[in-house]
Amino acid sequence: MNELLPEKKQAPRPVREGLYRGGQLIAGRSRASGRVFFPKPLKDFQTNTDTISEFVLGSECKLFSFTTVHMKTLHFDPPYSIGYVDFPEGVRVFGPIAGNGHDLKIGMKLKVEIAPLWTEEDGTPILGHRFVPVD
Repeated sequence: MNELLPEKKQAPRPVREGLYRGGQLIAGRSRASGRVFFPKPLKDFQTNTDTISEFVLGSECKLFSFTTVHMKTLHFDPPYSIGYVDFPEGVRVFGPIAGNGHDLKIGMKLKVEIAPLWTEEDGTPILGHRFVPVD
């Protein structure tokens, strides 16, 4: 008897290791200069030191700048929005923004969401960060 086996689901994988902890972004702060980075670097090139402490950024941020893209890419169908957000911890982060670009306004509050952004050909969901407007 030839029975069809159910498809095996692939475990989600982050777009890059070391970016996320739970639903938050992992940042770094240089002990020498006090500068904040995302993603956390191995070294602060301004001071040429590797004393970088790790911490998680808060979940809320403010929209600094954005654009809505009208061209298809490998992983995203148009229209989709991307932009920079500012965190209270002093770092600016780039990423996709959920929703349509018509509702976005500079300075509006957003929150971080870690979610599948696309699925690879082998069925593996790729987790990444995006910014979602706060109600």
